Amino acid sequence: MLQPKIKLTSEEMKYMALFESITGATTQDCIIDEKLERIIFVAKPGDMGLAIGKGGKNINMLRRMTSRQIEVVEYAETPSARMVGPSTRRVYW
Repeated sequence: MLQPKIKLTSEEMKYMALFESITGATTQDCIIDEKLERIIFVAKPGDMGLAIGKGGKNINMLRRMTSRQIEVVEYAETPSARMVGPSTRRVYW
């Protein structure tokens, strides 16, 4: 099945690079939500712990550096896999 091509803005690419350099986790997408002043990162499956850091230190650092709330979700192949099931992982800071 062909995946649709995602076009990222330079701002999204900047935030993704910052996320990866701070956390060491791989991000597959970034959504900047201007209305709620937050950035949502989609982390590679299995990278949530790395993304968060001990005691949330990575997320807190990103929040201070961007002056926005940070949300991290784990990538899933299907939307339903993201919404239900024991492996669903979503973190708000």
